[in-house]
Amino acid sequence: MRVFIVLGYQERREGVLARYLAQVARELAHVRASSDEVIVTSGGVTAKRTAPGVSEAQLMADHLVDAGLDERAIIVEGRSRTTLENFRNSACALRERGITPTRAVVFCDAVRETKVAMLARAFFPGVPTELRRHDFERTPLQALVQRTLAVAHDAALLRWPLLERVSLALVEAQQRLR
Repeated sequence: MRVFIVLGYQERREGVLARYLAQVARELAHVRASSDEVIVTSGGVTAKRTAPGVSEAQLMADHLVDAGLDERAIIVEGRSRTTLENFRNSACALRERGITPTRAVVFCDAVRETKVAMLARAFFPGVPTELRRHDFERTPLQALVQRTLAVAHDAALLRWPLLERVSLALVEAQQRLR
């Protein structure tokens, strides 16, 4: 089965996220519940001010349904707080439904493509994966961090699970401050 994974972002700048979701909707307009394809929207609750209590995954799924996609073809994975968790939880959601991906297409922020490719290989080993990149208009510093430090960070988290628990505790503390 071909799986489309739509990664969420804390991005709330007017227009940028809307353009990303419009691109996703155009490319996935053909997916129906009866087909050999499924869509996973992945992302937790991060926008406490603009969308309190609603996950990025649910916001994206709602947008795709509003754009005409079949809601029965969409799996909403709304617990993830990090890109690593996006992949882990998406893989788990698929397994729970007895879905074995034979091909994956991942929609992502262009500056995260190296990290996304690494995580796709880790959580979907042997599954041919294609990345569909979107420009989230990052600053040069944000792009540099995502293309270097974030890749090394997530590689370390894959290798040392205890480090991931520490990292997630920091993410939770940061989210409480927002």
